[in-house]
Amino acid sequence: MVILPGGGNHKDEGNSPVTPSTKSPIPGKPGLGTTRPRPPALWTVSECKLWLARHCGDLGVQYSELFMENNVNGRSLLRMNSAALERMGILDERHRQDIWREIIKLKLKSDILEIRDLESQVVSAK
Repeated sequence: MVILPGGGNHKDEGNSPVTPSTKSPIPGKPGLGTTRPRPPALWTVSECKLWLARHCGDLGVQYSELFMENNVNGRSLLRMNSAALERMGILDERHRQDIWREIIKLKLKSDILEIRDLESQVVSAK
């Protein structure tokens, strides 16, 4: 169980933060009463800091203030690469690789959810 900044909680599904889902557009698929990860592109700076701490461990703690100082929100997080992390002040190459690896995982999870949403829209339109 993860406690969210707004006081709610949810079962950790890999992404953070979450918003309540609506009824599933696919008949027979659960949806009502479950939680769904909030799209990372909509995350605030604070939510990115929370994600960093959760997924990057000690590095998240070490560099969280850099992310805050550079106003890294969800949209900018998803656009990050190793060079951007270096420009932010993360000079240790191993640290950059570890953080960037987690960002890439986040991008993939986000893309998969978006593809599923598109597929469900196509199915419900038929």
